Amino acid sequence: MNKHIAFIINPVSGNGNKDKFLKEVVQVDLWNGWSYEVLFTERVGHATELAKEYSTKADYVIAVGGDGTVHEVAKGLVGTEAIFGIIPMGSGNGVARHLKIPVRVKQAIAMIKDSGIHKIDTLRINGEFILGVGGAGFDAHIAHEFDKAPTRGLSTYAQLSFKEYFKFKPIDYKFEIEGKQVIGKAFLFAIANSSQWGNDFFISPESSMKGGKAKLVVVEEIDKARTAFLGPALLTKSITKLTFVKIYDFTKLKFKLNSTAFHIDGEPSTIYGEQLVEVIPNDLFVCLQGVKV
Repeated sequence: MNKHIAFIINPVSGNGNKDKFLKEVVQVDLWNGWSYEVLFTERVGHATELAKEYSTKADYVIAVGGDGTVHEVAKGLVGTEAIFGIIPMGSGNGVARHLKIPVRVKQAIAMIKDSGIHKIDTLRINGEFILGVGGAGFDAHIAHEFDKAPTRGLSTYAQLSFKEYFKFKPIDYKFEIEGKQVIGKAFLFAIANSSQWGNDFFISPESSMKGGKAKLVVVEEIDKARTAFLGPALLTKSITKLTFVKIYDFTKLKFKLNSTAFHIDGEPSTIYGEQLVEVIPNDLFVCLQGVKV
């Protein structure tokens, strides 16, 4: 049966190579009668509005952009029958990389047609949608700084991280999980439904977007010399071996921090007071080529 696809494009995200995308959509010879239309976002939150509208008009709704666009489109599709897909064009592409979606446009497009359909879990933090990773501490601080930066990309992120690293002060945390309360200080505090922030920096390499459980990753307060081990561990999926990193599985998590800076799927956010995080199983249809999610 022929299908209809809605591509939702953020024209200012990531590498901005939207002309190449449009050219390859038109030229690629694999649709076999499938129809498609291209929609451009105009403001923050518009991708969610478009996704909700087209969840009943299209069989597939595809986010074309970075993690912010991916988050917004997925948010508009949860609980619907529409099938979510990604053409990654951001600076990090964390969820796309976790799902093994090619970062090359033509291969990502071809994957849509040849994919199977899977259901994946999502998260809610005090009712707010999370698709991949949310968190507080150093990574949230950098997300806020990165949002203010005049340029994007990995080099900007790396420069900000180096600049802010020696000034950053750990945050106090208190959380309750499976009836257990834990209090401490953390360099960062990550809630992971997927495995990485982006650019293959794996904050939770064992995370799965199936199975009804997420992971809490706490990088505890440590001296600056020992945090030098953190970067290589993120890149080599060996963070679980570090003695100052604690990882917990959860379906529900309550926590409170002495910091309001937070990020949701890499985008800066703000939290106040006690937070409740819940896993929502089988919340979203996704097109994938039979990979482990």
